[in-house]
Amino acid sequence: MALKDKLEIGIVVVSFILITVTIREVGRALDELWRSGIIFKVTSILAAPVGGNIDIPIAIYAGLLVGLFLLFCVDSTKRVQGLLVLIATVSFLPILWDTRLINSSIREPTALILGLIGGLLVGASLSYSRWYGTKRPSDLTLLEKIKWVQFPAATGGFFYILSLLVLTIGVNFAFYASETARGLLVAGSSVLFIISLSVFTTYEYERLIVPISSAANLTEERYHPYVVGGLYAATGDREGFPISGANWGDIRYVNNVAGLPATLRRCKFGFLQPLYGIKWFVRTVIIEIDEQWTVENLPSNYDTNPRVHLLALRWIRHYLKITVVPGLLDYILEVGTYTKGDLSNRLTHADKIMLITRTPRNADDVDEKTREKFEEVVERHTDDFTTDVVVVTTQARPVADSEREDGYPLANRQFRLMIKRRLELDGYDCTIIPVDRFNVEDAEGFDELREKLAE
Repeated sequence: MALKDKLEIGIVVVSFILITVTIREVGRALDELWRSGIIFKVTSILAAPVGGNIDIPIAIYAGLLVGLFLLFCVDSTKRVQGLLVLIATVSFLPILWDTRLINSSIREPTALILGLIGGLLVGASLSYSRWYGTKRPSDLTLLEKIKWVQFPAATGGFFYILSLLVLTIGVNFAFYASETARGLLVAGSSVLFIISLSVFTTYEYERLIVPISSAANLTEERYHPYVVGGLYAATGDREGFPISGANWGDIRYVNNVAGLPATLRRCKFGFLQPLYGIKWFVRTVIIEIDEQWTVENLPSNYDTNPRVHLLALRWIRHYLKITVVPGLLDYILEVGTYTKGDLSNRLTHADKIMLITRTPRNADDVDEKTREKFEEVVERHTDDFTTDVVVVTTQARPVADSEREDGYPLANRQFRLMIKRRLELDGYDCTIIPVDRFNVEDAEGFDELREKLAE
């Protein structure tokens, strides 16, 4: 497992532990102020239409949370959390118990079931409505559909509904508590719970890729369609998923560069990549192309622009993506960073930047603009833990064959170092992956590229 994965998963585990610890304090506070608290008063009002039986609205609320939480756990982008909850289900029982949900649910199972059905229906229908636009391949078996299933509305609903309850308890108890220290403890536990829940629910086990190509010979080389189409062909219909935009048949089913579309605009492509040899444990990789970006679109001072120099702040901004006050938090943590231009923002939040150019035959075969801008991007992200740079060189087979009599394998380390030197990137921490679609019987390099983008 890569260091980045370990740290990401570590944060999710810590947030999960904090949730189980802080909710106990909040639950005890709810018990103490139950009859005189806001929660009881609101519940009593909701119970009026059903004869004042407060167990019914509580059981419906519990069922709603359980329904949304079940959808959250099977979301394909939440596999880390789902696995964690599966392993540590016992830790969640005190959460339900301390918020008085279990007893009421046992006494009113019908209300619980109604809430559960409501949570499942609302979470699933909203996630696949036009507001969220969640898509998946259509011609899939049930097991394959599970790989792609996503329920963003359920995740958001679960977070906001539970956070509202906890925040209300914390604020109510802070005013009710006879001891200031006790009130501050509960209020602090409420805030920490919400932040931890935000981290736990918003972390997505996926990778966002932003491709940028050389501007040289763009019409002839067709870099973006070449690479994205090669990935689609390598992943196939079951693992690869054209999400939006583009004529994907023209990108995938061609046998020469001239057959590729000249441009790709506003399209998105995804694929699933099994990790650690476990077929169920897969990562979703999304490649987004708002425009066919080239080095010409990069700001002139991209490598030296003002930015947050504290790695911890950039890392927190990138990975924690706290939901509580996203606009304010983003503003605070973006202070000192370069935020002008859509491409710059995309690069700031990308997991990987994919630089694309033709495989150079010699040092003179690289135009100065490409060499200069590639170096700027790589230098900018050399010490950036959040973003990796992968350099993809197209039409590599003829160059590999010309370098020695029997031809280099594209995976050969010496051949890649040769490409790196010609691009003047030796000395920088970036990965070079040469690929070829049309000069060989079977495309080369794209399986490795899939694995690298998913890391």
